[in-house]
Amino acid sequence: MIQYYPVGIVEAGLAEIELLRARLRLHTDLERPVVPALETLLERHYPFGDCATLVVGELRKDRQIGLHGVELSCNDRLKARSGLLSQRTDAGGRRLAEATEQVPSMEREDVQLTIGIHEQALLESVLEETCFSTGAESVTGIVMDPRNGEIIALSTYPGLQRGDMQKLWN
Repeated sequence: MIQYYPVGIVEAGLAEIELLRARLRLHTDLERPVVPALETLLERHYPFGDCATLVVGELRKDRQIGLHGVELSCNDRLKARSGLLSQRTDAGGRRLAEATEQVPSMEREDVQLTIGIHEQALLESVLEETCFSTGAESVTGIVMDPRNGEIIALSTYPGLQRGDMQKLWN
């Protein structure tokens, strides 16, 4: 019977040491040999916090699915997928044949936006000031490069804060 015992999140570089410690703890706790494996989990990082949340979007944490914005529209390109291999062994664990790939792995892709973070932050600030100074319920702004039509900044106020859409799913 195969059982799964999560070790927890391990910092890069400490993986082997932590794996050996976990293996020793499990061997002692279970009173039998343990064969551990590492599973790599990728996490998306938003270095600019709430800036451009409307455009960038966010993930549904429990399923790693984009909820809105680029996270939703480019979700399949942004996430990696591990492949699966099939291996035949005898009772002693010796390989009987070469492993065959059943599901190919898929590398994630980078997505390049035309949004300028400084322009985006400025637009968000101007929209907030405009909303308060005019007494409007909401305001929207778009900054576009007239030479090529690229969107430089796009926002609305009041806008989304990171985590707002996640709360709707819970």
